[in-house]
Amino acid sequence: LEEMREQLRPVWTMSIVAPRRVRALIREHLALIEALKRGTPGRAERLMRVHIRRVRDAIFRMVE
Repeated sequence: LEEMREQLRPVWTMSIVAPRRVRALIREHLALIEALKRGTPGRAERLMRVHIRRVRDAIFRMVE
């Protein structure tokens, strides 16, 4: 897993610094923090799953 992480790190870094992606990441993180503050773990889990899928999809688009 660590080896895979190291291989993907450059692509992951590029995926989060794209201007549109940075704004989306901020919105996603703020929504997640808000769900945690409100004590809604189900919502926080759903938001985290969506966030992970979006990051994954952005990475896949960059390596295709």
